[in-house]
Amino acid sequence: MFDIGFWELVLVGIIALVVLGPERLPSAARTLGRWVRTVKGMANQVRSELERELEAHELNESMKKAEQMGKDLPKELADTVDDMKRSAKEMQRPYQDAPEAKDAKDPKDP
Repeated sequence: MFDIGFWELVLVGIIALVVLGPERLPSAARTLGRWVRTVKGMANQVRSELERELEAHELNESMKKAEQMGKDLPKELADTVDDMKRSAKEMQRPYQDAPEAKDAKDPKDP
């Protein structure tokens, strides 16, 4: 990605050793590692959320196309459309139930 070779990394390491010194270099490397890990985690989270949204959008588009085709669908295709509708409802359910779950109290709690 960045096209950094071995000798470039050695040069950066030597400069970091000279600038930071041997006492602070390990803690700086740990801090840099935490930052990189955090950024990678955030990027993976955004990517997975975008993929989920794309799948939901494609599912909705497929359902719209199937409904536009008419009511005279073969049984296999009608079953597939029903499965897609159930899947779409299941995907939307966690988002719809989230505010209610916060407000709902357990009847056993005093």
